[in-house]
Amino acid sequence: MFAINLQVSVSVQMTLERSPYNGAPRLRVARCAASIGYLNVYIINGGLIGDVINNNFRGKIIAQAQAMLPAKICGMLPLLVDERVNTLLSRLPQAIPLMQMVSYSTALTAKPHRLPEHVSHYHLLQHRDISGIFSQNHLFSASDPRTEQAETSFELFKILSRSVS
Repeated sequence: MFAINLQVSVSVQMTLERSPYNGAPRLRVARCAASIGYLNVYIINGGLIGDVINNNFRGKIIAQAQAMLPAKICGMLPLLVDERVNTLLSRLPQAIPLMQMVSYSTALTAKPHRLPEHVSHYHLLQHRDISGIFSQNHLFSASDPRTEQAETSFELFKILSRSVS
């Protein structure tokens, strides 16, 4: 079994372009530089052969890996960007209908409706339509208290929704 400890620094310069096929945005790797800060490779539980390789060849293996890895890492990046990023960018809409933009702009410029954070009994009695609800006997005549709560809540909801809109 091998153990590899690795510290890599990768610097990538990307360009944002339009695809020549469908005009979708796409990223292209313009420049890549990778450097290996720390690399250690050794064989674990290799017995006598593992010890011989670790003692005699580990330095050569590390030197070859440090020379080879930056090119391999930078060589993999364009394919990764195409597979993982450009496929997502190609799904972005290329045009937005004018009516959809108008609806977005009116939603952004419209005055927001402010709802009260807490509604108290006193607050509800201040509204003009509320006084009749609490005097109606049919809301409180049900024998099941859950029915009474549901009917009262529904009536209050209707009144609040009318006063907000």
